[in-house]
Amino acid sequence: MKVLHPQLISRAAKKILPVLGLILCLHETAKCQGGSKELVFKDGVLVSGVAGNDGAIYRFSQVDSKLDALVKVTGRSDNKVKLVSIDVTSAGWDKAFQPQVTYGTNNTTPNGISDWYMEFEITFVGRGTNTVSEIGKFDCSAIDIDGNGHLISENATFFGIESYILEANSLLNITNVVDPATGQVIGKKFQGPVLNFVSIDTSGTPVMTTLNYKNKSKIIIRAGAHANGASTASDRLYAFWFRSFSYNSAEVNILPLKMNSFNAKLKANKVELNWEVSEQNNISHYVVERSLDGNDYVEAGIVFANEEGLNKYNYTDVINIKKKGMLYYRLKAVSNIGNHMFSSTRLIRLEEEVSLTIKTYPNPFTKELRVSVPQTWQDRKISFELYNMNGQLVKQLNSNKASQTEVINVDELGNGLYTMKVTSVAGVVSQQIIKAR
Repeated sequence: MKVLHPQLISRAAKKILPVLGLILCLHETAKCQGGSKELVFKDGVLVSGVAGNDGAIYRFSQVDSKLDALVKVTGRSDNKVKLVSIDVTSAGWDKAFQPQVTYGTNNTTPNGISDWYMEFEITFVGRGTNTVSEIGKFDCSAIDIDGNGHLISENATFFGIESYILEANSLLNITNVVDPATGQVIGKKFQGPVLNFVSIDTSGTPVMTTLNYKNKSKIIIRAGAHANGASTASDRLYAFWFRSFSYNSAEVNILPLKMNSFNAKLKANKVELNWEVSEQNNISHYVVERSLDGNDYVEAGIVFANEEGLNKYNYTDVINIKKKGMLYYRLKAVSNIGNHMFSSTRLIRLEEEVSLTIKTYPNPFTKELRVSVPQTWQDRKISFELYNMNGQLVKQLNSNKASQTEVINVDELGNGLYTMKVTSVAGVVSQQIIKAR
C-alpha cells in the first residue's frame, strides 16, 4: 500500500507532534444529498461559547455542496485536558478536522498512571442553517492509534456504532463503554500500543480500525490517551477525515443487536429470564450465562434467534444451589460469523424473602447499590428513589418491568446517610443506608 499524500505531516513536523492519531470517515446515501462524497473540514469558526471550553461550538462551512458541520466540545475527563487548537492546518491533512489536545502542566503528564480524553460532537446541518440533516451510512476509521515509544499510548472511543473492522494482526485493545445508568454497551474504546509506528502510513493497519454508522445526524468521538508515568509528550494531534479507507486483511466485527430490555426474576427454585431485542440482524443465538461471583461464568442454556423484527425471548433456569448468596446472569449474543457481545448483568439474591421488605446492600455502600425487591413486586413498574439527609432526591431509577435485584450506580454521591425509597403498586418501603468510601 502506498505512502500517504505528501500533504501529510512531515518528519520534521512529527518531531514536534510525536504521534498523529488520524481518523478517516466516509459517508453515503445521505437524505439531504445523493452519492458518496468527501466531506471537507476547513476554516472552522467559533459561533457559540468560549473557545476551548465545554459547550463551545464551531461551524465548518460547506463540508459539501449542501452541508455544514457543527463541532461541539461536549466534555473532557478532567480540567487538566486542554484544547490547543480546534483544527490544525500546518500539519496533517488540510481537508480533515484536526483537533490538537494536551494534558497536564506544560504538556507533561504527572507521575503514575494517567488517562484522559476530550469529547467532540459532530452534527451535520443544512448549508448556512442549523437544520439537522441525517446521513444514511458512514464509516469512521481511526488511523495511527499508537504511542510515543515510551510511556504514552493513544486511544479513540466511538458511540452508537453498528460494526467495526480491524486488521487481522491488530494491536488495538478493544473494550466496551457502558452506560452506568442502564448497564447497556453504548460504545467501543480502541486503545493503541505504546509502540510508535514511524511515519503516518496507511500500511500501519495493526493500529487502525473502521467504525460503521447508520442513519446518524450526529456522532460523538473521544480523542484520548494513556500514560504510565511522567512524559512531555502529552500534546497529541488527532485528525478526522471524511473519506473511504480499505484494509489488507479485514476482520469484520458485527454488533447488530439493540437490546430493549433484559430482566430476571426468582420464582421458587427457578429463575425466569426475559429479554426483548430489535435490529438483531445476523444474530445466530443467545447463550444464557450464570455466575456465582460475577467473574467466572458458565453456560446455563442456549436460545436460538428469530429471523427478523422485534423479538421477545425467555429462558427458565432451574436452581439446585442450596446456599444463600448471589447469582449473576448475562446474555451472550453470537452472530452468524462467530462474533459476540454481552448484555448487562442481572442479579438474583438467594435467601428467604419477607413480604413487603427490600434488601439494600452493601451497607455501607461505595460505588454501586443493589436493591432486591419482594417476589410479588418483580416484573412490575417500580420506582427507586434515593434521598439525602436533607430530604433531597439525589438519585432515581424507574423500571417498567423490575428484576428481582436492580443495580444503581452511586459513585458520584458523597459520603453520608441516605434513605432508599422503593415504590410499587403493592406499597412503599424505605430503608436507611450509609455511603462510605
